[in-house]
Amino acid sequence: MTELGQYLKEHRLTQQLTLNELQTRTKIQARYLQAIEEGNYDALPGHFYARAFVKQYAEAVGLSPDEVFEAYEKDLPQHKVPDELPSRLARSKSTMHVSAGRSKFARVFPKILIVLVFLIAVILVYTFIQRATPNESADANQDNSPTVVLDEGNPSTTEEDPDVPDSAADSEGMGTSSGEDEKTDESTTNEETTEPVLTVTPTTDQGVTTTYELTNAPDSFELTFEVTGRAYIGVRTADRSIIEQNTLSPESGEWTVDMSQHDTINLRLPRAYDTKVTVNGIPLQYEVSPTEQKDQTIVITKAGNETVEGE
Repeated sequence: MTELGQYLKEHRLTQQLTLNELQTRTKIQARYLQAIEEGNYDALPGHFYARAFVKQYAEAVGLSPDEVFEAYEKDLPQHKVPDELPSRLARSKSTMHVSAGRSKFARVFPKILIVLVFLIAVILVYTFIQRATPNESADANQDNSPTVVLDEGNPSTTEEDPDVPDSAADSEGMGTSSGEDEKTDESTTNEETTEPVLTVTPTTDQGVTTTYELTNAPDSFELTFEVTGRAYIGVRTADRSIIEQNTLSPESGEWTVDMSQHDTINLRLPRAYDTKVTVNGIPLQYEVSPTEQKDQTIVITKAGNETVEGE
């Protein structure tokens, strides 16, 4: 048993936790927890899981992972990023770029639709005006025509064209209809221009921690994770209290968590190069390349809220 394993086991026993209870709390199998206590890292799925598992173990028993790593660094196995990493990372980036292109089209399409509606409204108004103009000219000509006098032994009688009032009424009716159409078109245009636009904007970059700002967001705050290799994901509050955590594999498919009740969340990604994150349907682009910094912390906060950054 290593000093690190003994140290963790003592804190677990101090809190009167069994391995099964700790498994429920950390979502790590009891046999892996026991292997960490015994220093048998060969029993883990891979040496690159050792630090993530030790970190979860330490947090579950109330210890600071940073202090544990600093004090017992020599007891942790060292590992290298797998050789196949670049090819998987390239595929992941390609997928994210395609999704970003579709997202850009989705943002531009409503604007194009608004312009088309406006042009159609202009054409309709112009058509109504063109149709109304010849009728008004004909009405004017009828008003200027001479009156007909009938002489049958009775006083002269002047007959007026009975169609004139009707034409004027028709003209007024068309004018009213045109005005109503214009108001309807303007109302439709105003409604479409108020559609919300969701963007994710990186605001700060502090080494392994990157802060993103979520602007023009609706009430929903949904995160989706997908991995290309087995990876741990920790979803925490701004003060690093664990909300959700999971260890995903490519066979697990997507994992979605609803963070609508939180204004700020802190993501712990020990294998960022294997992890794809989507916020409200928008792929998150890593500000720091995962090939340069594989272990990253991502902080996402809604616009107008203060951010408390974690480790």
